Amino acid sequence: MVQVYSTQLLTSTPQPEATMSKISVALCTFNGERYIKKQLQSVINQAQSIDELIVCDDGSADKTVEILADITRSAPFKTQLIRNEQQLGSTKNFEKALQYCTGDIVFLCDQDDEWHPQKVARQVSFLNSNPEIEAVFTNASLINQQSELTGSTLWEQIGFDDNSKKKWQAGHGYELLFGSYVVTGATLAIRKDAIERILPCPDIDKQLIHDGWLALVLALENKIQFIDECLLYYRIHEAQQVGTGQHQRPTTLVERLTRDRLEKLTPLQNKVEYLTKLYALLAARSGFDKHKLHQLKAMKEHFEIRTHLPPNRLARVKPVWHELTQQRYRYSSQRWWLPLFGDIFE
Repeated sequence: MVQVYSTQLLTSTPQPEATMSKISVALCTFNGERYIKKQLQSVINQAQSIDELIVCDDGSADKTVEILADITRSAPFKTQLIRNEQQLGSTKNFEKALQYCTGDIVFLCDQDDEWHPQKVARQVSFLNSNPEIEAVFTNASLINQQSELTGSTLWEQIGFDDNSKKKWQAGHGYELLFGSYVVTGATLAIRKDAIERILPCPDIDKQLIHDGWLALVLALENKIQFIDECLLYYRIHEAQQVGTGQHQRPTTLVERLTRDRLEKLTPLQNKVEYLTKLYALLAARSGFDKHKLHQLKAMKEHFEIRTHLPPNRLARVKPVWHELTQQRYRYSSQRWWLPLFGDIFE
């Protein structure tokens, strides 16, 4: 049964419950002088104002801190700037910023994007209208380095299509998160209580960052939903640490047939190690039906089988055929036939 969540537009008169929520923004910065002014101005220009801005700077060597101090000096909200003595990296820096926030609802904020004027109002309204939901994320319009629209959206880039949306609303968003990146932290608003319950983010793989961990736990608990609107202008540029510009080049057929077998097996072994740790961490948590981890376990088993295929190509046919008939090559790639043929011939 598909659950329907309220996403009604705000009227000119705020709903009574909206005034009760204290709103925090957690902004992390590192050498962000190029775009930070536009981002801060977009936060200041929100139709529904925020109550506090928490900034954690991870050792910027440019003018980021000076720009922050200059703009926030006259901002209509309380601002706190924390400068890290040692660099923490993106995930731990965000964890620190989130823990300093005192609001009931916290917005995650990157240094190089721009917010739609209705972003805060729409997401706060959603959470106030759906008290059982602890976090909500949105789509975003992609912009270039000159703040020009590219004509594409974030969800188009990551493949969060209509079928994926239906699956998410039906309570199966965790299945998407086991194998792909869906929730972008810059679009996320989350209740402070959920942050305190879920963090810290486990250090088991560089790909599992703060927003991915928060989203995965909440999806298993069926406590995160989305607003199907672009409420952020997500900037694509060469210096961003994570994002849609970080895709790896696909391995060509020639490379598959000529590379050393160890080069193929190493990432598969790393995948098994990551999935094993992730399964153990999630299995130890409470608050959701452990049967939801069935797909994660199947993924782990799939990569284990691929890792231990025999050297003899003919002997590989049977285990490969088993994985094909179980439709588990989809865990390896959307273009499932590539790893399938690679497992036989490489």
